[in-house]
Amino acid sequence: MATMKRILLLSNLLVLIIADMESERAAPPGHMLPIGSHRPMEGHIKRLSEIPDPITFYEEYVLPKQPVVMEGALRDTFPISNWTDEYFRDVIGNEEVTVELMKKEVRKGPGTAMKMKKFLKQYNDKLMYVVDALPAQLREEMLLPGCIACGGIMDNVAVVYMWFSSGGTKSVLHTDSLENMHCVVDGRKEFVMIPPQYTEVIGPEWMYQGYYNMDVEKVNMTQYPKMADVPWYRAIINKGDCMYLPFHWIHHVYSEGRNLGVNMWWVPFRTFQRDECTKMKEYPSLVSLKGLKIKEFLQTKLLFYNSAKEDGYIYLNDVKEKMSVEETSSFLTDEHWDQMVHLLEPDSDGVRLKVSSVLGASDEALLEMMELLNSVEEKALNARFEEEGIPLFEDESFDMMSSEEDNSEDDVIQGKEAESSNSKDRETIKEKFAKQDSGHIEL
Repeated sequence: MATMKRILLLSNLLVLIIADMESERAAPPGHMLPIGSHRPMEGHIKRLSEIPDPITFYEEYVLPKQPVVMEGALRDTFPISNWTDEYFRDVIGNEEVTVELMKKEVRKGPGTAMKMKKFLKQYNDKLMYVVDALPAQLREEMLLPGCIACGGIMDNVAVVYMWFSSGGTKSVLHTDSLENMHCVVDGRKEFVMIPPQYTEVIGPEWMYQGYYNMDVEKVNMTQYPKMADVPWYRAIINKGDCMYLPFHWIHHVYSEGRNLGVNMWWVPFRTFQRDECTKMKEYPSLVSLKGLKIKEFLQTKLLFYNSAKEDGYIYLNDVKEKMSVEETSSFLTDEHWDQMVHLLEPDSDGVRLKVSSVLGASDEALLEMMELLNSVEEKALNARFEEEGIPLFEDESFDMMSSEEDNSEDDVIQGKEAESSNSKDRETIKEKFAKQDSGHIEL
């Protein structure tokens, strides 16, 4: 009897092993493996050892939407050599920054605000990273490749962001609606990149949210079967490198080591100002962000531009459909839509807009449109407050350290003498690098 039980047990075990083997054989390549495992990569994103001039950069990369890595673009600059934890604690320690409480990105996931000095105490041991606008003090010290010095790019900057972690962060697979110059100040980043024509092939959710719900560490190929035929490229950005990332290129980002990245997003614009470039006697190797005018309101045009068709038009119904997943959409009336359409193209038939009209919209029109959208968003938030009876964000929801630790002697500059000494030290360091950065222009 015991022998029979053992035989039955072994038989059942064998059946399970065979079934598991058949399941593995049936699984498509890359199933439940990290993104990029579904097929061999097509190659690496093009790398340049020198920064191209602005006209070449626009004609060979921006216009045809071709990403490119500029090796060592920020080599020997002030941020590369001096943006340490100690420097941050001294210069922006009391700045409040937005912190994501994870390392694997979850859109609309938990986040909190905390002072930089508090983050610096924890980030090497906790699942967290900073993603926020680059603080003003750091923006004055930041430099970018000189290929963006003229032509209109610097007039259309909407956001300059900082990404800061101890490494190991993983983004969702997503696209950006803005043109992007991404520079690594410390650490190393690896990008999995997919051409923009595959946005709707991979999965339908992109159309409504600009990213995919797939697990980038374990891609479910049965849920995303068309991914099997999607080509991909790899881009490696090391410390001091910068990459131009065209809008709507699909990408996933993985970071290694103490990782500090700065990216500047600009809004696509209608006409490249070639004359501005040809009038320059010499192209700078670097461009300073000191004095840069950031125009966040430019992003309002993307509400329409992201629905542009190849026929050169933007159809209002497409815009409304994309907007329908947003919480504020139900508060946008026909009158609101008519107002926005009139601001962008006064003689529009109300059914469609010219892409050129949206790209060429005036600052005044976009500012007025932003004010309209802000008022609608405020109504939506007030309605949510009333319905749920709780605040949308709770700044004190993530208190990892006591207030006593926040105010420790290590974090507080003791007396005017210490403050004066630190200030002089910073100026000495900046003077040392002023000569090295003499090949750049300020805006």
